Parts: sequence; structure tokens; C-alpha cells
Amino acid sequence: MKIAYVYGSLKEGFGNHGLLAKSQFLGTTAVRGKFLMIGLGGFPGVLESASYDEALVVVEAYRINENTLADLDMLESEGDFYHRRTYTAEDGSTGYMYILDDAYKQEDHGDRVDVFINENKETVFDWL
Repeated sequence: MKIAYVYGSLKEGFGNHGLLAKSQFLGTTAVRGKFLMIGLGGFPGVLESASYDEALVVVEAYRINENTLADLDMLESEGDFYHRRTYTAEDGSTGYMYILDDAYKQEDHGDRVDVFINENKETVFDWL
């Protein structure tokens, strides 16, 4: 079994969450990195670049099987639109998160992305 960190339309209450119906919810956590979350008109994308400030992306963590991983790869057009990468979350777990391909970084529609500074003065991105 593997862990997937999801944000956007895969989170509980959003349109693609059904893909995780047979997966175990492990909790909400955050992934730290040189990230920027952008709105793509109905769903978000997280970009990663050394030129970005360090930030946290709020995610839901799920224990998934190989079939669910294949379904997520298909949804995210893994290797083209998004790239599946391995990260360690703030709770110490290690899992996959999908990062938007750099070719799409000019597509920001600015919708529904919540950006705030937490009590530790860190930038935090979430999808509403």
C-alpha cells in the first residue's frame, strides 16, 4: 500500500473524491516545498521551482492500492499534465503528490486558492 497526498478536486466534498472511495483516510497534513498553487478554472495545480518561496500545501492523506494509484495517474495525466513525485509530509509520512507541469504555469485563473500566513509566519496554500 502507498500514500497519496491530495488537494483540490480529489479532497472530500469535491468532484473527483469518488476515486478514493475504497481508500483509507489517514488525516489532513501539509507538504512543505518550493511551491506555488494556482487556480486552473475549477481545479488547482501546484508548481514546484527553486525560484519559489518555501510554502506548505494543505493535503488529505490516503492509503491507496495499485488500482487507485493507476486511476489517479490517469485522472492527473501523469507524466504530461501532472507529475507524481514523492514527498515527506509534516506528519512524517512519505507519499505521492501530483505537481503541475511547468508548461501550464501561465494558466493561473486565481480562483479558489486560499493563501495565508500561519502562526509560524509560513506561507500556506489550500483549495476552497
